[in-house]
Amino acid sequence: MFLKYLRNIFTGKKNSRKILLIIFLVYGFSMVGYGIAKGFLNNDRLLPGDQLVYRVTGGNLARGLGYTFDGKTPHGIYQIGYPIFLGALFKIFGHKIVPVVITQYVLGIANFFLFLQIVRLIVASEPVRYISIFLYFTNHIIVYFPSLILSETLGIFLFFLFLLFSLRYFISYKKRHIFIASIFFGCLILVRNKFQLLPLFFLLASLITHRKYFFKEAVLFFLVSVIIISPVLIRNKNAFGQYKLSFHGGNFFYLGMKCSTKEKLHKTNKEAIPTLAQEDSEYFKLFFEDIYRHPLRATKNYIGNFVRLNFPLRALDSKKHISFLRRLVTVKNIFLFLGIGWCLVVKKRFLFLGKRIDFVFLSLLFLYDNFVSSFGLTGDMRLGLYSHILLYFIFVLSIESCLEMHNIRSIKSKNIR
Repeated sequence: MFLKYLRNIFTGKKNSRKILLIIFLVYGFSMVGYGIAKGFLNNDRLLPGDQLVYRVTGGNLARGLGYTFDGKTPHGIYQIGYPIFLGALFKIFGHKIVPVVITQYVLGIANFFLFLQIVRLIVASEPVRYISIFLYFTNHIIVYFPSLILSETLGIFLFFLFLLFSLRYFISYKKRHIFIASIFFGCLILVRNKFQLLPLFFLLASLITHRKYFFKEAVLFFLVSVIIISPVLIRNKNAFGQYKLSFHGGNFFYLGMKCSTKEKLHKTNKEAIPTLAQEDSEYFKLFFEDIYRHPLRATKNYIGNFVRLNFPLRALDSKKHISFLRRLVTVKNIFLFLGIGWCLVVKKRFLFLGKRIDFVFLSLLFLYDNFVSSFGLTGDMRLGLYSHILLYFIFVLSIESCLEMHNIRSIKSKNIR
C-alpha cells in the first residue's frame, strides 16, 4: 500500500518509487536519530525557554487548570493552539514528553507527504519535482524541529493542509475545498497568529489586481477564521480586557526594529503598567513612535531584518553545527532568489506566470509572510521557515514555466519547418 501511494504521488515508475522510498527512510531515520542522539526522548529532562512554557501551559490545560502558567493566573503571552495540542496528548498519554515527540515525528512524516502532494498538484515535470524535494530536505530545521516541544511542526502541518486545499480549489473551483482550507487556516492562526491579517491582505490584493475570486476567498477565510478563533478572543477579552489572540506582539515588534535605546519598559511601580494587555499596547505605542521619529533607522533595521530572515547567515544561537547548516540555507536561498529573478526578468515570464493562479497565490503568501516577519526578531531561524518553504514552491514553478515555454517554442518551430 505504501508503494502504491508513492506511485500515485508521482509517475509510478519503479525508479521513482525507489528514490522516494529512500528519501522517506533517510528523512525518518535522520529525524528520529537526531532526537535520540540529543536525548530529546528523555521524560525528565529540563526544557529550556519556550519549550518549558509550552509544556507547563499544556500540562495545566490537561489538569483542568485552564490556560495558565502558575495554575491560577490566566496566560496570554503565547498563542493557545500548540498548548491545546499538548494538553490533548497529556490527557491521553499522561504528562510525558515521549508521546509528544513521537506524535510530532508522525506529523513530520505527514508533512513530507503533504509537501509531495502539493508539489504533484502544481508541478508537472518529474525532474523539477525532485528539485523541490531536495530544497525541502536541505532545510535542516525540517529535520530537527519535530524533536522539540515547539509549535513549528504542528504549524507546518496546518499550513500545508491550508495550501493543499487552497490550491485544489484554484484547480477545481469546488466550494468544499475552499471551505476546508478556511478551517485549517483558522486553526493555523491559533498556532501562528502572524497569519491573522492574511485575509485582509488578500482583500487588498484582490482590489489592486482586480481579481474578484480573491475577494470572495478572502471574505470566506476571514469569516471562518473569526468563528474558529472567537472563543480565544472572548476569553482574552474577559481575562485581559482586549480582543487579541496573544499579548506578545508589541514587545516582539518593538525589540525587532530596535530603533530606541531602551530594551524594555522601565516599570517604576506596579500601577504604571497593571496588566499584560496594557504592557503590550504600550510596546506597540513605542514601536510606532520609533518608526515615526526614526524613519531612516527604522527602514535600515527593517531591511536588515529582511536580509537575516531570507539569508540567515547569523542567528540568535551560536552553535557551530547549526551555524554550518544555516550557512548552507543562506547559500541555497541566494541561488533561489537569483533563479527566480533570472526566470522572471531575463526569460520574461511575467505574463505566463501571471496567468497561473497558484503562482500568484503562493507569491502573495510569500510577500505577506516576509512583510510581517521582517518586523520581528529575524535572527531566529524559526521565523523564516514558512517563507523558505514558499520560496521553494515559487522557484520550482518559475523553473517549470521556463521549461513549458521552451517546449511551446520548440513545437512552434517544428510546425513552421
